[in-house]
Amino acid sequence: MRGKKFYAFLSASALALVIVAIGCKKSNTDKVVNVEDISYGKENARIEQTVSDAETFVDQAYASGFLNLKGGNALGSTCANISVDTAAHRIVIDFSTQNCLCKDSRYRRGKIICNYTKKYTDSGSVRSIYFDKYYVNDYSVNGLITVTKIQSPKDLHYAIASNVTLTSADGLLTTSRRATQTRSYVTGSFSEDVYDDEYYVDGYGDYTHSNGALYTFSIEEHLRVNPNCDWPKEGIVEMIQVNGSPRIFNYGPSIGCDRKATMTVNEVVNEVLMD
Repeated sequence: MRGKKFYAFLSASALALVIVAIGCKKSNTDKVVNVEDISYGKENARIEQTVSDAETFVDQAYASGFLNLKGGNALGSTCANISVDTAAHRIVIDFSTQNCLCKDSRYRRGKIICNYTKKYTDSGSVRSIYFDKYYVNDYSVNGLITVTKIQSPKDLHYAIASNVTLTSADGLLTTSRRATQTRSYVTGSFSEDVYDDEYYVDGYGDYTHSNGALYTFSIEEHLRVNPNCDWPKEGIVEMIQVNGSPRIFNYGPSIGCDRKATMTVNEVVNEVLMD
């Protein structure tokens, strides 16, 4: 499968970093989600988007000193204050302590923080992204994203290791995911404007549903991402639960930037609206 084999092209050092960061381990007490429950597909997509947004925000903050979430004008200073310290190799994006309605229709507050090695744009630079009282649509976001830049004269991609947990505002729903992924650029790879980019995301990992059930996931067809869209434009993710049959989450065809996806369970196709 594409998702389980994609890492073969990574350099040995980048692969070692990813493996050390998020080696996966299963528990004998794993629960099984009922076939009728398709919420885990939506929850996985929510974490995927949270991770992708954090990486894009950091890139944009470094490149221009402001955020532009979905085309048009930049966010005002009341929504996001940016600090880029090239001497200390540190970037801080501060949405303040009050909810800010951003241009992708998501509310954010708190901080995204990035420490990086070498020069930010150098090949081999490692970025460590973490969060300080950071919320997206009132979901608390915690964890670490490690991004290693791998660049050749004709190619640019990143090796990404993430271990991220989301908790709902009432504290009743906690979901977590560990992933090993790559971001490979299709267009815009050598432009400073991250919003003219388009890239593929590939990878695999494991995910713990809010009810405690564990499944593994593998991206079987690239997630095609454009930062001007609020969700991936296309892509297919296979999810396999403990003692369960595969489930297929499909982001749909690359037509527009809509929130519609499908989850196929035992040949039954269910529509999912991402948030």
